[in-house]
Amino acid sequence: MDAPSGFFLEIPPSDNQFPQSKPEKLDVSVNGYTDLYKIRYEGKFLVVKILKSEYRGDPIYEGLLKKEYEIGSSLEHPGICPYVSYGVDPEYGSYIVTNFLSGKNLEEFLKGNPDNHTLKKIASELCDALGYIHSNQIIHRDLKPSNIVITDNGNNAKILDFGFADGELYSDLKFPAGTEFYASPELKAGKPVDQRSDIYSLGKILGEMSPRFRKISSKCCEPDPDKRYRNAAEVKAAIGRSGQWVISLVILMVTLTAGSLIGGLFNHFWDDLTLDNPGLLDKSELVPIEDPEFLNDVAMMFDKDGDGAINYGEALRIRELTVSTEDISSLKGIEYFANLTILRCYSGTGRNQKPKGKLTELDLSGNPLLEELHCDRNRIMHLNLSKNPKLRNVSCEDNLITKLDLSKNVKLKILSCFGNPLELLDLSKSKDLEYLDCTGEGLGQKRKQEKNYFKEVFLPYFREKSSIRLFLPENTVVTTLRKP
Repeated sequence: MDAPSGFFLEIPPSDNQFPQSKPEKLDVSVNGYTDLYKIRYEGKFLVVKILKSEYRGDPIYEGLLKKEYEIGSSLEHPGICPYVSYGVDPEYGSYIVTNFLSGKNLEEFLKGNPDNHTLKKIASELCDALGYIHSNQIIHRDLKPSNIVITDNGNNAKILDFGFADGELYSDLKFPAGTEFYASPELKAGKPVDQRSDIYSLGKILGEMSPRFRKISSKCCEPDPDKRYRNAAEVKAAIGRSGQWVISLVILMVTLTAGSLIGGLFNHFWDDLTLDNPGLLDKSELVPIEDPEFLNDVAMMFDKDGDGAINYGEALRIRELTVSTEDISSLKGIEYFANLTILRCYSGTGRNQKPKGKLTELDLSGNPLLEELHCDRNRIMHLNLSKNPKLRNVSCEDNLITKLDLSKNVKLKILSCFGNPLELLDLSKSKDLEYLDCTGEGLGQKRKQEKNYFKEVFLPYFREKSSIRLFLPENTVVTTLRKP
């Protein structure tokens, strides 16, 4: 999910010497505005950051480089890469020198499937460093895995690259910038930001690190800043508490396994516990995917070690998944894709053709971060979306669904269930609903030869009814909740 950093909005136009050595180019970013070189200078390895040739002399980027040094050099913390110097070279222009860190960026480090103890240590160190940054009235604005180095010696977390950082002392160069996936909604919109914007980015990172941080990540990434953790200290406290109740319960159940009956109960309990907390499992173990065609499709996209299977570590990195269901009859195992946000599982046929998807049921209660679902043109009779509080967009056209309970999906905005033999639809708490379409001569209606296949629809109370577009069959009984 990592990507090059850049500005979100269009920005207006706008006697030291470069340390001598044989530089080794470290990083080439197509969309970035700087190049990085590793040098050896006075017995130390350092990193030199210079502007790319096309940006040299541009006052905007010259100012950004100087501002980065001023902010970075003002910070001294074990969790921050030290800035050494700033200067202007006759040939290369302005430059920054920082210490060289021997290690891997966080994205690469996670590919080694580190244990939970190490992940918890790294997460806590990130909170410490971020809290220190914020205590100095600085907002990083570009926190992401590639801007975090985990050292080879001690697996210590170090935050680097303050190229888009900002602080209260600065009145210029405050354009909204960062990396799309990790940036907070308010930052991308060009609104004023505070430390909670970095908390949002931290939440995105924690979600990638381990499923045991799933609830913490969810709170960090609330769209409304007021609903997030207020500061990094609160996040660290939550990390310290994570998993404690699980350990206590496991110890209790192990104590009770004296008899075979109790042992059997423990095994059942453990299966349920690991399903809800995938972080308890060894990330090298394989996800139990039942359908071989589903396994093949997922492995083609996400099998990093080439063994033709998906282990728990690989499953946790899946954010967006698209599969054709013409040859897939079951998605069992998808509940272990704990960080899945977008799922597309439909057949490739159009509305005027018979659906070819083989799915008959779809249970996504194990994917609490799911925001978008497209499962059109299958044979689904049972669709379970009871534990998906972040769900905003659902399209389940041309299936065999008779009852659809979305009463717990309070953030739902768009629902298209065109062509289903629906008898009951509960949207009683979906107060953000903007679009609902349950009409049309869909194949679902043709399967059940009735003029009016709907019996009842439950809708929330809307303060502004004109803001929602409803398309329902004639004579549908609509029950609207009373005004609160």
